Amino acid sequence: MKLEELKESKKTLPILVIALLFLLLLLLNLFQPILYDDVLFFETSRKLNLFEYISSRYFDWTGRMQETVITWLSYQNAWLYFSYEVAASLILVLLPVLVQVHAFQSLSSFNFFLYLLSLSILWFGTPAMGEVFFWNAGATTYLFSLFFLLIFLIPYRCHKVKSKNYLLALLFFFFGLWAGCSHLQIFFIGLCLLAFSYFQVYRKQDSSGFSLFEHSGVAGFFLGGLVLVTAPGNYNRLETVYNSSQASLGNSSLLSFEKVVTIFERFLGDLFG
Repeated sequence: MKLEELKESKKTLPILVIALLFLLLLLLNLFQPILYDDVLFFETSRKLNLFEYISSRYFDWTGRMQETVITWLSYQNAWLYFSYEVAASLILVLLPVLVQVHAFQSLSSFNFFLYLLSLSILWFGTPAMGEVFFWNAGATTYLFSLFFLLIFLIPYRCHKVKSKNYLLALLFFFFGLWAGCSHLQIFFIGLCLLAFSYFQVYRKQDSSGFSLFEHSGVAGFFLGGLVLVTAPGNYNRLETVYNSSQASLGNSSLLSFEKVVTIFERFLGDLFG
C-alpha cells in the first residue's frame, strides 16, 4: 500500500508544482503594468477593427499575423485581456513539457527534474525570456509563436498518428498556416525541423510515410511563411529603423561621450576627494 501511495505522490507532485508555478506567474503578470510599445498597441487596437488593424500592421510594419491577431484580441475588453494573461502564464509553464515531448517523442517519459532544470535555465539563464513574458507584444511574438510551432511539429516528430480524414487535413492546413506566419527566425527553425523529419522517414524507408493531414500541414506552413516573408511592412520597418538610427547616430555618440566623462569625473572625485 505504501509503495502505491509513493507512486501516486510522484505523479501528483509535478502537477501541484506546475499548478503553483502557473498561479505565481499569473499573479506576476496581472500586477505588471503594460510596457514599451504595448501602450501604443492598446490605443491602436481600440480605435481600429480587426481587419483595419491587420491591414495597417501588414502593409506598414510586419507580417507577423499571430502577434497582430492575438494583440488586437487581448486589448478589446478586460475579460479578453485576463484570458491572454492566463494563456501566457500557462504557455510558459507548458513550454518545457513540449520540449520533453519532442526530445523523448512521448509524454510518458516526462522527467520532473528535467522540467525544473529546463524551466530554471529558461527563466534565469535567459533574462530576455522574463522580459518577453512581461512584455505582451514580445510574448505574442516569441513565446506564443514558439509554443504553437512545437505543438504543430508533434505529429512530425512522434510520427504515430495515421489518418486520411479530409476534415483533419483541412484543419491542420489552417493550423500550419497559423504556425507559419509567426516570426521569421521561428519559421525557419520550423522549416529545418520539418526537413529533418522528412529526411528521417526517407532514411528509414518507411513505407507508410506521412499522413494526408501532415502533408497538408506542411503546405499550410509554407503558405504562412510566404505571407510572413513577403509582407510589405517588413521592408517599411527596416527602412524606418535604418533612417531613425542614422538620424540619432550623432546624438547617441554624444550621449555616450558625456557618460564616459561623467564616470571619469566621479572616479577622480573619489580618488582625490
